[in-house]
Amino acid sequence: MSNAIVDVQTSDELVGVVLDEALVERAVRATLTHQQTKGDIEVTVYVTTAEEIHQYNRDYRKIDSQTDVLSFADDDSDPRFVLPPGMPRYLGDIAIS
Repeated sequence: MSNAIVDVQTSDELVGVVLDEALVERAVRATLTHQQTKGDIEVTVYVTTAEEIHQYNRDYRKIDSQTDVLSFADDDSDPRFVLPPGMPRYLGDIAIS
């Protein structure tokens, strides 16, 4: 299994909403284990409102409809961004409403 850094963030719109960040982190780690990821990696999970994720879907995918989850993968395709030794590979962002 990989050594994962899981950064859980919440939208400012969710002030006062109780979020079990440890549960989100465990779910991400279980998924990474199931997918048999290797090495040191990092992923960000952004928990937001239905309205905000609708806006992201419209702005980034040009689809003007609500969705539950969006993922923004970091494909490591730019050769200018070579990770120094010891740095985790950044997988990308996941937005969840």
